[in-house]
Amino acid sequence: MIKNGIININKATGWSSSDVVVKVRNILSRFYGEKVKVGHLGTLDPAAEGVLPVAVGKATKLFDAYLKKNKRYRAGIIFGKTTDTLDREGKEITADENFVSVSKEQIEYALSKFAGTIKQVPPA
Repeated sequence: MIKNGIININKATGWSSSDVVVKVRNILSRFYGEKVKVGHLGTLDPAAEGVLPVAVGKATKLFDAYLKKNKRYRAGIIFGKTTDTLDREGKEITADENFVSVSKEQIEYALSKFAGTIKQVPPA
């Protein structure tokens, strides 16, 4: 069992990154019979699913190095729906999926705003 290193966890929806850390810490601490230092190297929203790198033991010191790494994201989009929280968790306030017509160029232009270094501003 790992005592120092990184474990890539395929985080399911509904779990917070902290939930994963607590679960890994509990499993490893029971296995070793002592508290094991554990932390995630990034945050995935509870509604997101995907790989969450979890550092164990001395590897938790790598947080700053991982913070500066390039990241890639893949997302699914439904055009024509809007929610009050701007995510799939919110209450739907508009739905007209059949009305929306978007060109490939319009999509590429909109996505170009998310490339490079950006400062994320969460919705209200």
